[in-house]
Amino acid sequence: MGFGVDWWMMMLSRATRLILGTVLLAALPGSTPADPARREAAARLPGPGQKLGAGVFLVATHRLVDPRFSQSVVLLTQYDPEGVTGVIINRPTEHRLSDLLPHVEALRGRSDRLFFGGPVSVDVIATLILSAEKLELPQTTRVFGDVYHSGDPAAFAYIIGRKREDEAIRGYAGYAGWAPGQLEGEIARGDWSVVDADAFTVFRKESSAIWRDLTPGPEPGRELRAAR
Repeated sequence: MGFGVDWWMMMLSRATRLILGTVLLAALPGSTPADPARREAAARLPGPGQKLGAGVFLVATHRLVDPRFSQSVVLLTQYDPEGVTGVIINRPTEHRLSDLLPHVEALRGRSDRLFFGGPVSVDVIATLILSAEKLELPQTTRVFGDVYHSGDPAAFAYIIGRKREDEAIRGYAGYAGWAPGQLEGEIARGDWSVVDADAFTVFRKESSAIWRDLTPGPEPGRELRAAR
């Protein structure tokens, strides 16, 4: 899901590993095992024409109060019979990649922030890359359009080193994951809405505005009930 664990353990200092493994997990507790009942839930998408798959946003609804995912927007990067994975795109941390990875020369002088990608494997960093050039690198897959997901350190260094204004990269500690059928059950329950993803939102939009602009409005009649 991200760069190889051995590579990151070599590159990350002990202090950095503590940051990734303790501070982030303290803020957002670890993942919860899949509920078998959810696996058996009937797959029901929230609206006609909406399809689950890599390259869509999951937007947390007002019903979702789990602190790990409340007011989050997740880009699905993999969707297949073996399970579903994605990264939360709207939770930047206060940590810069250049501070966490001082041995990566291409990062020196850059202010790229590390994002919290999800509660699974927070000591491994994955990347999303924006590039009009077709990337054919190991552990690098196209998610949609010009957006790629990569677990290859060579891809990370390659994009950073090019310094092209039409390219962008984001680093994420951890990822979000669902067992087969689990996400469909959460959608059926009303925890998520599904919308098409776009590169501007992932790479250019102010993080604090992403959920607000994508989230559906209050449930019909909520304001009326509140007024009464």
